[in-house]
Amino acid sequence: MDDRPAPSGRLLVYYALASEILPLRRALRAAQVEREPLSLWKAERAGVEVLLAETGIGSQGLNEQATALLARFPSELVLSTGFAGALRPDLTLGELVVADRLLSDQTSRALTPTGTELLRLAAELAHSQGLACRRAPLLTVQHPLRSAASKTRAAETTGAACADMESYALAHAALACGARFLCVRAVLDELEDPLPDYEQYLKPTGRPAWGRLARYLLRHPAELLALRHTRARTRRSAKVLAQFVLALIQRLPSLQS
Repeated sequence: MDDRPAPSGRLLVYYALASEILPLRRALRAAQVEREPLSLWKAERAGVEVLLAETGIGSQGLNEQATALLARFPSELVLSTGFAGALRPDLTLGELVVADRLLSDQTSRALTPTGTELLRLAAELAHSQGLACRRAPLLTVQHPLRSAASKTRAAETTGAACADMESYALAHAALACGARFLCVRAVLDELEDPLPDYEQYLKPTGRPAWGRLARYLLRHPAELLALRHTRARTRRSAKVLAQFVLALIQRLPSLQS
């Protein structure tokens, strides 16, 4: 018989790729409980049930999937996390952005996360862990912004500090369900960092298609160095995210209404 007390709250964490969350998943010793329609991992820490939901890259169909998951697993807090691309030159690798507005390149309607107090707490938690962090708008895009010029245009047009491809849809679903929502992303590519053409070798789930990757590198051998550079940046930003989320879990019981 398991004599541990039942969890007193639930945190639902969305991320796009396994690499974004791997250090956190290991620290939590999370176990996979579902594979479809989203890969779902479960853990318990500090009296909190933590669900880690892997969405894959992009927001197609994500609003519906997130709504259905929240109906099954009502949560005290929904967190959109993972990586983001910097749209400003002063944002650097591993810096956390707490989104105070969520924007989309598909609509002019901005979404606001739940409560200024939650935003303040997230920033304070990051700083208490010695992590660089700022509050700023985040833009969700349908297609990757690969060049410094396209990133700069997006910043000038929208006022956003960074971009991802999922958070707007996740925020829309969570807020429509009446759940508290928070978006905290770590910078992976800085303004001048070009993005690899990962659509050539990743599946829609974000998992590598190894055969396509091998053929891509045969055609573009110079990209191997870029991929190694991206891997090193990925590890650094993922560690930052794990450190932040673990601190957030410790505080979640005190945030319950």
